[in-house]
Formats: sequence, structure tokens, C-alpha cells
Amino acid sequence: MAAIIGPARFGPIRGTPQLLTSFNEYTATFGDASDLNFGGTTVTNYTAYSARAFFDNGGQQLYMARIVSDIANLGSTTAQTAALVVRTAATPPVTLVTFGARFPGAAGNLNLVFQPRRSQRLLQLATPAPTDTVLLRLTNVPQNALVNPANTLTAASFPLQSLIAAAAFQAPSGAATTGQYNFATGQPVIYVDQSGTTHTALPTSAAFATGVSASAVPSGAAMTPTLRVPAAAGIGQTPMYSIPVGPTMRLVFSSLAAGTTTLYGTISGTTVTLPRAINPDFSADQSVPLAMFAMGSRTGDGNIYHDSYDISVRNGNLEIYSFPDVDLEQDAARNLAQIMPQTPATGSAVAVQPVYATYNGTVSVTALWARMMAGFNDAALHPSDPAVAPSYMLTLTGGTDGSASPALADYSGAVDETHGSYGLAALEGIDQVSIVLCPAAAADPSVHQAVISAIQAHCNRMLYRVGVIEAAPGAAIADVEQFAGQFSDTRLAFYYPWISAASLAPTGGQVLLPPSGFMAGLYAYTDISRGVHKAPANEVVQEALGLDVYVNTAQQKILNPLGINCIRAFPSRGIRAWGARTLSADPQWQYVNVRRYFLYLEHSIAESTSWVVFEPNGQALWSAVATTISDFLYNEWFNGRLFGATPAEAYFVRCDRTTMTEADLENGRLVCVIGVAPLEPAEFVIFRIGQWTASA
Repeated sequence: MAAIIGPARFGPIRGTPQLLTSFNEYTATFGDASDLNFGGTTVTNYTAYSARAFFDNGGQQLYMARIVSDIANLGSTTAQTAALVVRTAATPPVTLVTFGARFPGAAGNLNLVFQPRRSQRLLQLATPAPTDTVLLRLTNVPQNALVNPANTLTAASFPLQSLIAAAAFQAPSGAATTGQYNFATGQPVIYVDQSGTTHTALPTSAAFATGVSASAVPSGAAMTPTLRVPAAAGIGQTPMYSIPVGPTMRLVFSSLAAGTTTLYGTISGTTVTLPRAINPDFSADQSVPLAMFAMGSRTGDGNIYHDSYDISVRNGNLEIYSFPDVDLEQDAARNLAQIMPQTPATGSAVAVQPVYATYNGTVSVTALWARMMAGFNDAALHPSDPAVAPSYMLTLTGGTDGSASPALADYSGAVDETHGSYGLAALEGIDQVSIVLCPAAAADPSVHQAVISAIQAHCNRMLYRVGVIEAAPGAAIADVEQFAGQFSDTRLAFYYPWISAASLAPTGGQVLLPPSGFMAGLYAYTDISRGVHKAPANEVVQEALGLDVYVNTAQQKILNPLGINCIRAFPSRGIRAWGARTLSADPQWQYVNVRRYFLYLEHSIAESTSWVVFEPNGQALWSAVATTISDFLYNEWFNGRLFGATPAEAYFVRCDRTTMTEADLENGRLVCVIGVAPLEPAEFVIFRIGQWTASA
């Protein structure tokens, strides 16, 4: 299992590093492989590319610890966090809602697209309590069925049950006739009740429009049968007829622009309010009965919804996260703050949820929607391409990668129980990590050497880890010799040169990358497919398209004894890792696989004998410990991981009075001595060929 520390475009910078099992998980948590920008300087995203190289070369589990400049102090060079604050238009403005990125970085400048669900038609909802206010969206506006604002009707005049096939209307100011609107003909009508040969206009008691009387029925008017009204409406079961009263009775909102298809309003009880703030066509707020909208448009499509929204979080046009069924109303169960919290409740959301929302005090949904409408991206709301649907899009701004690249202190990190640990120090709480790399540091000459020293100290402190390091890009042979000679440690493996791979930029091309990500993947692949005892060498480097420097055999003869592992291109064999040495001056630990195998044995034995602590320190315990370890080592020998024709040649285990002094016993120490014969790699293969004479 490997761990990578470095800058990224997004994602958490403190706390437990994230465990990733694919490059897709990396991009979901830490952003894509687009370049970083430090104070105007564009830098290749080496961390992301190295993560891709790790997984493509066979790695399966990778811990990622993101760092930014000046983490500890949150200073001026630190990456900034993107946000969008929705404020009132008043002076001074009042904050209504804050949308913010949960992590710093330029990748936090995300788009939030509010997509209406249209899942709740108003007639399918219970009538809201008078104190409730919910946002409505009115579509397919039936312009000739809406009441003239100069003659607003009261809700009491038009109970919902009476409006079975028509929406009420009132004549323009000064007209004497009041009646109904017939959707079938598009004409205003008066309804009458037939009893024998007598036709009587329906009175107020029948729950229709006020002011209708028998005298209002035009003499000789043609009457058309329309419908029967249930007895519950107080009319009886007699047929009803409609009498057209002329096209001049068609009614619209006085200031509604031609072609308007959507209005916004709020409902409280049975009254719909259409505020001017969210309906720019209006000259003033308008209030109409709920019944005016409840019957649908002339096309029969329902035209009033209590809206909730699916909020799509997008990086450009690419959706990276979504929040379904979110209400804007603060008192709703699924309001913005509940569904988009600053601190998610689940572990997965803590790592990958990119944005949050918070209300500032008590917020009016009308005021909020009005200010959001003012902030919607105009190009998205009015796309030039007729095939592209309009979208309600807000954009977070202000996110930056920082004005400087991470420094040594950021890579080294610190243990912080209050705010969360970061850097290499954050890996100290993860026991499973065995491979550590900081590829981005190799491209920054101001920290390269110091970061390798920090990796060296970290691996020695954590006992069972090795650091995979590299030269600087473009380094010549002499430069590599000089640089690698500054380190000597059994837990460091040095690789040269850098590797060319395919760029993930839209323009394509190639990008030059540090080799540590590729090699860490090969380490993991070899561990899984063969075992830790196998040298991670003579393996094809996946994704490699070329090399920064092409090392030949003569050059390798110089570099190899210095512990510099070369990556070489061979005709018809591809680009391969062609070295497996540590930077140790001790010949016993000159091979990476031998050092890692012993670390594996030590770690495994320590873990499997942890039960020994506080057991009675006597002969029975010593025998049990020796048996446990012997069984483990026998299995290693049987599987071909130790040298020797017999177990006795491959290992020994002693745990008795010969391994412990009286002082050891008095001080509670159990001492077990173990000897193991490792398999060293066949680094040089030599064939001696002689000629036999015919007589021989």
C-alpha cells in the first residue's frame, strides 16, 4: 500500500489521508489532472499524473494527503476557497445564503445548476397551512385565463370544487358582466341552469361568480350543453349550458410580455402572490386566488408546481456531484442547509462533497429566489443555441491554488488533533502504508533535497516503510551522481530518468513525469503478483511513451553501483525498470526487495505476536512464540521466498534462556532471536562457454 503527498486541485488538506482504489476516485476527491496555478505560474499537476501512473502500473490502494502552501498558518500564500454569497439589494446588503466550496483550490470555482424537478403538481398537494410559504413555478401560462390585476378576485368567490372545467375571470373595469372562461372554445361564458323551458343564470349561492342574474343572459343567445355539476356544489343534477358573451372578454395580465411561459410566486393558504421581484414583467406585486391556476392551461398541461430542485455541481459542463430534491424554503425538511451541510454526516460525503450552503438568519424564500435570479448566468439562462435548454446556473468564484507551491514545512506536516494533521505526519496514524512518495517535490528545486530528507526521516521513524524518490527533471548523468550521493539509507530507492506519458489536457500531447508514481505502482504489482521478496525490476513501465534521458549500458555500469536505478528503453522489449537497489552503503541491504522483505517479515511477526504482551514470561510462552514464528517462516520457505534446500538452511528461531538475561526477565522483556536467509536478485547473469575438442 502506497501513500502520496503533494498539491492537488481540490479536496481535503487536513485529517486522515483518503484511501483511493482507482484514479476515478482520485479525481472525484482531489480534482482532475489539469495544471495548477501558483501565483500566476502554471505548474503541471504531478500528483494527479503520478496517482494515475500508480494505478495503471498495478497499484490497487493509495492513500492521498493533499497539501497547500502555508497550511499551518493559513497565510497569504495559502490556497483560497471559492464561494458565492447571495445578498439583498439593500444598502448595506444583507446576506441571505452562502454557497461555498468545502475545500480550497481553483477547482472550487464550480457551477451550481438548479434543475426544477416538476415532481409535485399543486392539485396533488394538501392545501398549505396559512402560515406556510412555499415557492411556486407556473409554466405554460394561460394568458387568456388569468385575472386582470385591476379587478382581482377574492379566493372566497371561487372555491376549488366549483372550478371543474374552467378558471374564473372578471370583465375589464366598468363591464357589467361577470362569468366563466370556456377552455374548449377560448371564449368567456355565462353558465345557466335549465329547468324545463326556463334558463336561469347561476346565482352566488351556487358558488359561481357574483353579480350573475337572469337579466344578464342575452335574449336569444345560443346555448351549448357543457357539463353536469355534482350536488356538492349546491347546483343539483340538471344540465348546465354555456352562453358565449364575446371575445372582448379575453383577459391577460396587463403587463405580461408576449411569449412569457413561466411565472414565479409563493402560496400561503389559498392565495398566490406573484412578486414583482421575481417576475420582472410586472409593475407591482400581484395576488390572485389559487383557483386561477389550479385547472391547467388550455393545452391541458398542469401549470403550477411546488418546486424543489436537483442541484448539479459541475466543473465546466462536467457533472461531478449532485444533490437531489432540494427545497429553497428554510423551513422545509430538505432545505439547502440540510442537504448541503458544511460537515456531512457520512465519511464518503466528508471526502467528496464539494460544496455547502448555509442560511443567514431567517430568510424569505421570495427574497432569496429574487436575488438568485439576479445572479443566474445570463448565457445559461438564454442560450444562443436553440437546442440547448435554459438552465439556472450560479458560479462560485475566488478559489485559488495559492500564490506559492508547498514548502518543506507543508510536506513534513504536523500532528494536529484539533484541526487535523497534514503532510507526512498525517500518515503516522496509518499502519498499513509501506511505500511513500512525493513526486511534485522533485520538480521544485527549492524543496527537492529537503523533502527527500523528510521522507527519509519519516520512513525510519515509522520503521516499516521505504521512500521512492527521483532526480530532478532534465538532470544529466553527473548531476544525478552528485545529487544521489547526498543520501545513504536502506529505506530509500532512487530512480532515473523522468518518463514521458500521454497528457490528459484537451489538446493532447505528452507530459514529462517523475518516475516515482510508476515505480510505486510496480512495487505494489510485484508484491501482489509475486511477493515482496521479488525485485520490482525487469517489468514493463505501463503508460511510458518515452524517457527524458536514454541511459545506455555503459552509463548504467556507472550509476548502478551508486544505488541509482535506471529506467531504460530496450528494442522490442519496451521501457522497463532496470534496477532494484537502495541508496544504502551497507552491502547487506543494497537490494530493494531484500530490505522490503525483511521489513515485511518484521512487521508481520510484530503484528502476529502482539498477543504476547502481559502474558506470563516463562517457558510455555517462549515455546508458543517460537512455534508461531517458525510456522510463519516455514510457510515463507515452502513458497520459495527464502534461500535453502531445507527449513534449517532457510531460517532459525530461538526463544529461551539463551536469548534472555536475568535482567531481561526482571524488566519484563521477552527476547526472540530469528535468522533468515533471503533470496537476492540475480542482478548479473553470467554464462561461461567453453569449447570441447573432438577427442575430449
